[in-house]
Amino acid sequence: MQKLFEENDDYTISEKVLIDYIENHIQELPEMKISELAEKTYTSNATIVRLSRKLGFAGFRELKTDLIKQIEANKFINKTVDFSKPIENDQTARDVINSMTSLYRETVDVLSAAIRPSDVQTFGEILNRAEKIFIYSIGDAQATTDVFINKLMKLNCHPISATGRYEHVRISSNASKNDCALFVSYSGTQNSFRESIPILKERGCPILAVTASPDSYLGKMADHMIVIPHEEGEDRIATFYSQFSFTCILDILYGMIYLKRKNK
Repeated sequence: MQKLFEENDDYTISEKVLIDYIENHIQELPEMKISELAEKTYTSNATIVRLSRKLGFAGFRELKTDLIKQIEANKFINKTVDFSKPIENDQTARDVINSMTSLYRETVDVLSAAIRPSDVQTFGEILNRAEKIFIYSIGDAQATTDVFINKLMKLNCHPISATGRYEHVRISSNASKNDCALFVSYSGTQNSFRESIPILKERGCPILAVTASPDSYLGKMADHMIVIPHEEGEDRIATFYSQFSFTCILDILYGMIYLKRKNK
């Protein structure tokens, strides 16, 4: 839903008309057939199918099913805190406690509604069979992935921090089709990614991305992606939401690997 309603220059005029109609009549979508939607938007079945495929779905039915699930899940999300600025001036200690616990609780609700089990399943399978897992992250995200690396080592995996010492180019050249690369980035725009990804592609190494920016360079180059909702603004006081989101998703992926390794 988030990707559908984002500004995107790749959409045609007809597709933008279609998106605008869906956004303003979202509650009517569950009962609507593709022919009805085409008639109401003065577009065509082909345009609707083309838009669905641009978003990664086989067709309108699959797109509609996914949107319906998100609509239902979002009914139970009650945002009471600003994810970018959860703490305000003159708050008491009790206010800060309430704000921060609400932020984390509501982040879990947002993620639960957004993450697709099929994506988690795919990530788990690729990570589990990889001989080595090359992990790419910068700044605050790197602190989060360092914890994930520590956990993976306890499962006898072979994680490698590719960006830890700015040796990502040399490290990337050691990857193979039997490994995988996991990128964790909110924006997906880091220069080191642009330097590493072409090398990984050439080596045939599968690229996984956890990001809030599916239309970024990283998002467009990834083979598989888990998208977290874009809830954190540039004016944030700290990366509370994004890093907790990454922690949750990485813990879920750890759980998938753990299950596969223990059930062998």
